[in-house]
Amino acid sequence: MGTCFEDMETASATQVAKSFNVPFLGIRILSNSEWQEGENFDPNAAIYCAEFVTEVIKAIASKVEFPVQSTVHVNQEK
Repeated sequence: MGTCFEDMETASATQVAKSFNVPFLGIRILSNSEWQEGENFDPNAAIYCAEFVTEVIKAIASKVEFPVQSTVHVNQEK
């Protein structure tokens, strides 16, 4: 059967996250295909993607406890 697309960018980000032991979820939405002649880009794909990702984030956030306070240390030496 094989694959119908490649996703090298997310694979690279996944490897970096894994090397730092950071949880990672990649979501990609395909809006066109180079394999089918005459197929046009669907501009609604960006809207659908944003809506889908928003719902995924809401679902994950509803099940994850976040620390009440986070501290960020910035080196401000000049």
